[in-house]
Amino acid sequence: MTIATADWHDILQVLHETHGIWSPGLTKSAYHQYIWGQVNHPWSRHNYRYVVRRERDKPAASCKLYSLTMTSRGREFHVLGIGAVYTLHEFRSRGLAHQLIDDVIELADNENYDGLLLYSEIEPGFYEEFGFVELGAADFYAYLPRTQSSSDGSIATLLPPPVDEEIVWLARHHRRWLRTQPYGIVRPEVYWRYKLQKERFLNKHSRISWPQLQLLTNEDQSGYMLTEQGGTTIRLLESVGSPSSRQRLWEKLLSRAKDIGASRIRGWESGIADLAPGFSLSQLTPPEQKTEPIQYNERDWGRGMLLALSPELDWWPSVFPCPLLELDLV
Repeated sequence: MTIATADWHDILQVLHETHGIWSPGLTKSAYHQYIWGQVNHPWSRHNYRYVVRRERDKPAASCKLYSLTMTSRGREFHVLGIGAVYTLHEFRSRGLAHQLIDDVIELADNENYDGLLLYSEIEPGFYEEFGFVELGAADFYAYLPRTQSSSDGSIATLLPPPVDEEIVWLARHHRRWLRTQPYGIVRPEVYWRYKLQKERFLNKHSRISWPQLQLLTNEDQSGYMLTEQGGTTIRLLESVGSPSSRQRLWEKLLSRAKDIGASRIRGWESGIADLAPGFSLSQLTPPEQKTEPIQYNERDWGRGMLLALSPELDWWPSVFPCPLLELDLV
């Protein structure tokens, strides 16, 4: 195994090339600050590594590694997340990306991880060569009927930073909901802060009008939805709570959409689990209101892929809708 932990000088050489393709609307200085904030966050000190494969004492290929705890059927599993796989221009066409992934798999095996998780932005064939299997890559589109507005839900942005009580509340509801799922990523409170810090930074510094996260709750605070809005589209990032709670949240989301003139709701396939068994908005609207069928599209980004090192994870790719949430994108 020939990968090593990157130092900041290594990372800067990588960021020099990746700014133009991966920076979400940030200046080069802000992009460096964005990555620096991730590397030095309290959650990252125990769970985040930037690794490189060097050639001639130069960083040639690199990626980020995340130590994640996942839960399934009452058990916890340790999974290594992979992100930002990149080969520098000088070292292209030498198979270094393949060697890097081979090294990461060896590292995960040596450190007794139960599996590896990544979200691919390229065709899955590259990762399938190593044994990765897709977990889910479907987007849903729900075109909205006309609905009566009723402002009986609570809408708030998660910017500025939520106070500790809000983080504790979100973490508690997510933890309860996770027990009902076939599998999912465990989020301690420090992980919530890590994720929300990234979102706040992009909202503040991106030049592409990065949308604010919005929090939708029931009156009894029995669950929540995280959404964001772009134009006339509401993006559903996650829906958490009991089945009855989530149905009420969907009703409030439709009301919110009417209030702001939204024309559709979209999100990952995990969001449509709330609409089972019919997978239709008609169950949430009066019979006289015509609803369009939910449409689906295969994503060419954020494809969840799993390499199971423990046989107890082998059945995860068969689950549909995939329960992974967009806020857990690494």
